Amino acid sequence: MEVFKKTVCIFILGGLLFSCKEEKAVPEQFHLESNGCSSCPTASVNYQYIRSNEKSLQKIHADIDKRIIRFLVREGTNAPTVAQAMATYTKAADYKQKFPEEDISNWNITIDGEIRYQDADLLSFEFEFYSYSGGAHGYGETVLLTYNTHTGDLLDLNEILLNNAHFMQLAEEKFRKQEDIPLDGNINDTGFMFPDEVFVLADNIGLNDKGLIMIYNQYEISAYAEGKKELEIPWDTIKAFLKI
Repeated sequence: MEVFKKTVCIFILGGLLFSCKEEKAVPEQFHLESNGCSSCPTASVNYQYIRSNEKSLQKIHADIDKRIIRFLVREGTNAPTVAQAMATYTKAADYKQKFPEEDISNWNITIDGEIRYQDADLLSFEFEFYSYSGGAHGYGETVLLTYNTHTGDLLDLNEILLNNAHFMQLAEEKFRKQEDIPLDGNINDTGFMFPDEVFVLADNIGLNDKGLIMIYNQYEISAYAEGKKELEIPWDTIKAFLKI
């Protein structure tokens, strides 16, 4: 697909040299930051994207913008663009009516995203979403998004992987080894919280240059203090299980 790769060829007369290589499209950076109001919540959004007139790319970026908008403003709020959503979030007057005694100047949202993998067929992003609105700690999550570059559709787990028993066993063995859980022990013996004490694949699955990556966010399988858990499976191991 032209958007993601272009072929660069070098010729030398006389047929002495013919060389072609595929080059990936260079991502650009989207950056938006709230103004310097000292009594308002603050927000910043930074992520990579591929500039293109291709409808599939525009569909991908529209989906990403919708996710960012939903994180910035509550459901039902009319904010068609990221900039308008940020302006809505940072309006101090709205919060002061609801929380007159609350110091909201330290409330904040940060959203950072990067392209972790791209080829002619796939585009995979990793986003870090974080929000603080008082209390002991904020809320954060990592979101992996993998898209079909021809259709612009977001791919789910079953569209990326042959989710069969063999792959499940492979992933569990790798997870147990990484987290020092005996192969013959209960998966939750070391403090994890897998439902029904049975290993499950993360819903949060993406791709990077090393292979497939799975991320379990805080509270999914362990306590908040443990942070997110990340499992990476190299390309040479997973290629037999990929649908894509």
